[in-house]
Amino acid sequence: MRLWLNLKASFINSHQKYFLNTIAYKEFEATKSYLETVNDHFRNLNTALIMLVKTQQNLLTVFHYKAKQLGGLMLN
Repeated sequence: MRLWLNLKASFINSHQKYFLNTIAYKEFEATKSYLETVNDHFRNLNTALIMLVKTQQNLLTVFHYKAKQLGGLMLN
């Protein structure tokens, strides 16, 4: 019975790491794509839009950091 529980726990932990790494990578790719798009069109933005973009950038950074922290907590 104990062997089964250890095997099951190992399998679950392995999948958690995979999913958390996938989420972190997708978050990174989304942020990268967002920043590339903004940089490509930055000269066409007015002051209000620039402020909005900077706010969104800050939120993306905060959410990415929180997701990484959560992932670290789940793996411990």
